[in-house]
Amino acid sequence: MSSNGIAHLSTKHAKQVAKLAIAQATRQGYNVAANGAVTGNFDSTQPYYRANNILSITELPTQYTGNAQALIDNPNSSGLLINRPWIALTGGGVYQYSYSGYWNQDTTYLPNATSTSSKVATSFTITSESTTKSEWLMGYLLANYTGTWTFSMYADDGGSLWIGPKAITGYTLGNALIDANVSTVTGTINLVAGVYYPIMVMYGNNNGPGSLQLQYSHTGQSLTNVPSSMLFYNPVTNGI
Repeated sequence: MSSNGIAHLSTKHAKQVAKLAIAQATRQGYNVAANGAVTGNFDSTQPYYRANNILSITELPTQYTGNAQALIDNPNSSGLLINRPWIALTGGGVYQYSYSGYWNQDTTYLPNATSTSSKVATSFTITSESTTKSEWLMGYLLANYTGTWTFSMYADDGGSLWIGPKAITGYTLGNALIDANVSTVTGTINLVAGVYYPIMVMYGNNNGPGSLQLQYSHTGQSLTNVPSSMLFYNPVTNGI
């Protein structure tokens, strides 16, 4: 323990954080010397390589609290967080909640409404939506390409798309990747292959027949529907 300097750190909290930093670098495939120095680049060919192995003291069952060095329980009950793919996800779709009433581009409406039903949706396509009804779809997109992605959404009457941290919290119409109203709207975002990205769609139909379609494209991939093989959800929270 003393060879890597951890034993000489002043608090148990600092020691715990240092150990996690070494474990994180090792799990990500970097070279970790006996003294704890991290060098080189990750080796994605190693069987232990996990690109998103981000280890945090806040996710341990127990943790030390800084200079006080008190040991406290940490239930980590917040559900799945961004870039935590080693927590078991269920594949084949995203979770869809249905609501009576039209969300009317109000991002506070669905979180405060009571859903009338829920199911696992295998795509973001709704071919026919009833009058005065809304849908909230949420889960994870497993990227299979590193680079710029273009997403295209058609929504009648209105739909918005978020990908990344804002799909979990802090979402507004202003930071949506796409906000479509009886039209087709596109948005671009850079994604990394092998990463599970939170993805969320709020959609609703006010008057007459309605529908929703979300497609994507990137270099080497023409515009197509998001397949169920790329969609996942957290079974603990039934969503994100």
